Amino acid sequence: MNIKIITLITVSLFLFRCGNTSNEQSQELTSALTHEEHPQGNNVPVISLNNGTKWNSDQSTFTGMKRLELALYNFGEEHHNPAIADYNRLGVALTDIDNEIISQCSMKGKDHDQLHILLAPMLANVDVIKNDQDMVKLKVNTEELSAALVMFFEHFEVS
Repeated sequence: MNIKIITLITVSLFLFRCGNTSNEQSQELTSALTHEEHPQGNNVPVISLNNGTKWNSDQSTFTGMKRLELALYNFGEEHHNPAIADYNRLGVALTDIDNEIISQCSMKGKDHDQLHILLAPMLANVDVIKNDQDMVKLKVNTEELSAALVMFFEHFEVS
């Protein structure tokens, strides 16, 4: 099954689970997941602050994002020349963390909507890391995921 289809299904379930199923947001998600892939490009989403301040995150989402960040850091420290199988194992671990974030999500409103701007592409990155066999794609998606996590912490705080 195509990675984009798997990602679309996963993110759709996330949207449903969080009670965030507006047609406009579904269209934005579909657009984000169906963008043209550029293996050497930067596909990190753009997010803005909330009138100059950070958006509010619930504790479980913030903690989950810290766990994703730590998993990527540890991967970099442990694997100086990672193989495809190493990336794929990382993807499995990241998927487990993502599933916990999704199952514990309690965010609502505009804060939650802003989270989805980052989360949809992040889930797509994780799917590539977990399933792909192309080293260039694995490296690019790992870098994009790292950049998206930096953006999360620049734009969200625990309320």
